Amino acid sequence: MLTLFERMLRSAPAEGSPAASSETPAMAPAQSPASETPAPEGVGSLLGQTPAETPAEPAAEPAAAEPEKPAFELSDLTLPENFEIPEETGAKLKEAVSKHGLGKDAVQDLVNLYAEETQKVQQSAYQAYQKLNEEWVSEVKADKEFGGEKLDANLAKIGKFLDNPAFVDPAFKAAMNLTGAGNHPAVFRTMLKIADALTEGGPVSGAAPASSKPASVAEAMYPNLPKGY
Repeated sequence: MLTLFERMLRSAPAEGSPAASSETPAMAPAQSPASETPAPEGVGSLLGQTPAETPAEPAAEPAAAEPEKPAFELSDLTLPENFEIPEETGAKLKEAVSKHGLGKDAVQDLVNLYAEETQKVQQSAYQAYQKLNEEWVSEVKADKEFGGEKLDANLAKIGKFLDNPAFVDPAFKAAMNLTGAGNHPAVFRTMLKIADALTEGGPVSGAAPASSKPASVAEAMYPNLPKGY
């Protein structure tokens, strides 16, 4: 009984036989049908992109020419009550308005502000001087030499002296009242000494004595002063 190996040897073709030398043509691999699914696209990168062109902006229309402003005049302003602009200051104001191209409303606001601040400064200065005069008056009234109970009598002496045109110019008393200088203790003391010197021995009279002409203020205060002073 032949074995399986022996059967294979008997059935194998001999070398050199046509069957052994002929090669079975290789079959071409079957081509698979084209896939209908498209290949996936990549994620993409900014480096590979072409920047989109920015559309050109439309040309701007030329701006309309501004109408020429009328020349500024001080008469265009409404000045606050009791406020005036000197001629020289007005000329400088007009120059500044023209230089900076300010409108009437802007100039009016600036003038109003300036007037308001100026009035504040003036009012502050007046109040400060008024307070100073009140301090002087208080000092005169409290002075032991000519104030207190002696004040009314001393005021009467000074009043007679100031009202005598033979010695005092009428404008002098007005100046004392206007400036408040008469309230200063030193001025009050000086006026009292002059009044005492002139009224010593009797009331002050506006008429000149028959025997001699009126003494000067210097002679009344310093009787031993040489003549001519």
